[in-house]
Amino acid sequence: MGEIGGVVYQSLANAVCGTGARVIPISTSDFVVHVNSFLSAPWLFRSYPLFIEKNEAVKKVIEQLKVVWGEFIRPMMQRPRRLQVAALCYRDVGSERKVLIVTSRGTGRWIIPKGWPMNGKNSAQAALQEAWEEAGVAKGEAQDQAVGQYRYDKVKATGWTVPVEALVFPVKVKELSDSFPEADQRKRKWVSAEEAANLVREPELKAILANF
Repeated sequence: MGEIGGVVYQSLANAVCGTGARVIPISTSDFVVHVNSFLSAPWLFRSYPLFIEKNEAVKKVIEQLKVVWGEFIRPMMQRPRRLQVAALCYRDVGSERKVLIVTSRGTGRWIIPKGWPMNGKNSAQAALQEAWEEAGVAKGEAQDQAVGQYRYDKVKATGWTVPVEALVFPVKVKELSDSFPEADQRKRKWVSAEEAANLVREPELKAILANF
């Protein structure tokens, strides 16, 4: 949990339970959730108004914790967004442009291929690799410049979320394969950019697709 978090949590425990209250060590992520929930919970003052009003020590500590938590500790403990690369796979059929979207493995919602940066590959090359692994793009040409970026929260297997910012690289699809690494874990389909914008969830990605 860290020294600062331990001090704050111990102070809260001492105020509510008495000096010398035993605090069980918890992870930083648990600490953030617990303290943030405690300080912002409407039930705190609704359920125990007399207790808080009569116990000046508790009232004082809670007010101090709100200031320290909001202005110092929470900003320090908030994680910066991690970087991913995404592939906006497309093909032009006559005057019509189609976009290749895939389903996520967890929820089955529609997304575009994306993943973490790769050693030995630049961002565009890593996006092309993700297009192969997640969508079966056997041959493609990735643009070197991203057309935009979008933010989302990646849900881990533990249930915790990781804030992510994904750079979007257009990939011109030249050949698709039915056999690729994640073929049995995802569905894929060609749709118009407008339909793709309606199917994905992230607002910034919707805007990128709508203008593509």
